[in-house]
Amino acid sequence: MNRVPMRRSAAARRLKLALAIASCTAAITACSPAPEADCPEAAAGACLDSLNDISIEQLRARTYGTHMQLLERAEAEDSDGSFDTLLAGYDSDGLNVYTRIDVPRGEAPEGGYPVVVFGHGWVGIDKAPDYHLGLKSGYFYGELVQHFASRGYVVLTPGYRGHGTVAGKPADGIEFMQAWDNGSYLAPSFYAIDLVNLLQGVDKLPALNWDTFGIEPPSVNTDRIALVAHSQGGDAALTALAITGDNPNTPRSFSHASIWAGNIADKFTQANFFGPMGKTAQAFLSGDGSWTGTATSTSGATNPDFVFGYPQDWIATPHPAEWTWQKDSFPIESVELALQQKYEEMYRAIDRYALDISAPTFAVARSESGTLTVQNDPRVENALEKISAYRDTRHLHTPLALHFSDRDYYSPPAWNHDLQQRLSQQGVTSYAFEYPGTNHSLKISEHRWYSPEGTVAGFPCALARDLAFFSGEKPDTIHCDTTAQAQDKD
Repeated sequence: MNRVPMRRSAAARRLKLALAIASCTAAITACSPAPEADCPEAAAGACLDSLNDISIEQLRARTYGTHMQLLERAEAEDSDGSFDTLLAGYDSDGLNVYTRIDVPRGEAPEGGYPVVVFGHGWVGIDKAPDYHLGLKSGYFYGELVQHFASRGYVVLTPGYRGHGTVAGKPADGIEFMQAWDNGSYLAPSFYAIDLVNLLQGVDKLPALNWDTFGIEPPSVNTDRIALVAHSQGGDAALTALAITGDNPNTPRSFSHASIWAGNIADKFTQANFFGPMGKTAQAFLSGDGSWTGTATSTSGATNPDFVFGYPQDWIATPHPAEWTWQKDSFPIESVELALQQKYEEMYRAIDRYALDISAPTFAVARSESGTLTVQNDPRVENALEKISAYRDTRHLHTPLALHFSDRDYYSPPAWNHDLQQRLSQQGVTSYAFEYPGTNHSLKISEHRWYSPEGTVAGFPCALARDLAFFSGEKPDTIHCDTTAQAQDKD
């Protein structure tokens, strides 16, 4: 199978360094930090000859496949006992990575068990080697996997490159996180490769070494393979759908897909939201510094740099007058400075790890109307546009359900409605389900400013809709309860 080209010669890196020094004139923008002469040792193998190597078109042009082996039994702490859980290793572009496999007990239905591939969200490089694949009690992902497995689905939960450790051996590929799991928002392109490689191996599941663990080889229905993803996994999932959509290079494709609270927007839009919202209170406060959930205060003062009305609910209170430890969570004074910092992170990664772009520059500027804008290097802008499946939906053909809150800045309603409307216009079966007052897990927050009294949990409704959707029914015929539902607070 083809691998993404990731070789970088020392001579090429020296040429890039020379070009960077020669071009560092800093006319209206600050010059990027000078690139290193070689791919940094910590990310050896993850550097790209060209950002175009992970464009949607290039990823569609290559081939995929995998070899898989069952490694050990595992025990999901929240298991209801209706399925067996094992951990397997599989090859993804020469990297040994892991996937959890949950198999229902009992006789498979005629045609075989349907399959769900679950793409998890952001874990972070520090925690990735110890990632537990949802096996530990009380985790959202474990609940989701159990729900599908206990209802007759074989569930595959890949860890992605760099995630998880089995039998004392960490997954290969942590260098890809070192290079790209940052403000470039490019790690999901590599996780999409891991998803598609695994997908191409689903038909090999019955031939694995099940007898080693005393389990009857499961029969699977390769015409019913659904993709479910959450948060950062939504970005990887959308890319995987663009790779496999009507593509002769991927014999296996997904029959349906569901993205929960997905980071689905293009990389610049993600940076414009996630950078300020995670670093400065100005992004969500009104014009007089109070919190109203809008840009305008009760006195009528408007914040021109307002991004989104709701921070994440873990801050306990959005009112600055009530803050103690929360002040340290928002160390940057303004949206403008937060954007500057986030784009420096993005451009530093591209400059360091992509051979084809030398010393890219950007500028955060304010228009005559007072609106903040980011002027991007044309080379970076052109390359990242080709990487985004959100902007170019030509290859998205899989029926898709989008589940999201009205107050989750990681997946704002506008992103989801916009994508669903564009897909619908091109004839793709698609749904946008909004769950007011819920958090990033589509559950009810313990904080009433975030989840008011009467909020209905979206989690069980989204699961019910997905089960119907994956069975060929219309998910919009399932309606959530109109009264508040009791649930464990997360």
